[in-house]
Amino acid sequence: MNKETKVALWAVGIVFVLVVIGAGVWIAIGHNAPTPMNDQDSDQQAQDLGMQDVSLGSIDGTQSGSNAAAGSPHAAAALSAKAGDTITNDTEGFSTVDAGLQAKDVVEGTGAPVAAGQTVLVKYVGSFDNGQVFDSTATHGNAPFTFQLGAGMVIKGWDMGVVGMKPGGIRELIISPDLGYGPNDYGPIPGGSTLHFTVELIGLAQQ
Repeated sequence: MNKETKVALWAVGIVFVLVVIGAGVWIAIGHNAPTPMNDQDSDQQAQDLGMQDVSLGSIDGTQSGSNAAAGSPHAAAALSAKAGDTITNDTEGFSTVDAGLQAKDVVEGTGAPVAAGQTVLVKYVGSFDNGQVFDSTATHGNAPFTFQLGAGMVIKGWDMGVVGMKPGGIRELIISPDLGYGPNDYGPIPGGSTLHFTVELIGLAQQ
């Protein structure tokens, strides 16, 4: 084997190693998103599902609107935030849904209420008490996040807190550790964290 062939093979080997390393890093990042998934279902990809105009009920609804920008500029700004950004969390005007869960509708939406068993499409942003965003749909390309309510696919605070929303509605949730990720660290979420979510219900997934 001449010198030129050895150099060429060496270069190909280096490129291959870099590609493998790069793919491994991409996979690691993509599979560590701490969305509101529970521990059994850590990475649900947004699916290209159709939507139908069906609805859900509200908690202390304060105004109606068809989208975040029209109904609440503050919510619209929050929903565009990405992991690492800092937003201002609202803490006033919430109703207690259950022990460890508070909710407030900032945009009521329209239609019938969503219930357990239905598959919903949402956009969301999640942050800590200090406003630091740890995850959002904007972080993942802004495709709606899909899950079945009440099926244990997400944290308990979401299974309980999203029920009763209406399509086009936006709800803010404050979730205690007991209904979130508990006492242990979960990705970038420290154990014992209280979580703040702004959730926009896009609609129901077409079956």
